Amino acid sequence: MANKKQIIAESIRNRIIAGSLKEYAPIRITDCATQHRVNRKTVSDAIHILVDEGLLVNRRGIGWVVADGAQEEATTAAMETLATEIPDLVARAGALGLDKAKFVMMVENAFRSI
Repeated sequence: MANKKQIIAESIRNRIIAGSLKEYAPIRITDCATQHRVNRKTVSDAIHILVDEGLLVNRRGIGWVVADGAQEEATTAAMETLATEIPDLVARAGALGLDKAKFVMMVENAFRSI
């Protein structure tokens, strides 16, 4: 299970991918801490995860902001991660005795529920 800083980093990353946090949007540590009911240090740790990924940068006088190109960077990384998970899903489906048609139908049904 992910720890709190990873959960917060994932939440911010997902907002960047979805476009609800645009380039140069400020990330307020205090607001984030209040929203997630954690201390500021936990949020700071989450921010540094995203800085290491190139998704956030520090702007003098503003603080932490979403980096230029962050949405594309985060989306690309998420798609690469998904691509590495697919073979495991296919293997699990095979171990359950699902054929390709049944597995594809399950994936299509999942897309319909989005």
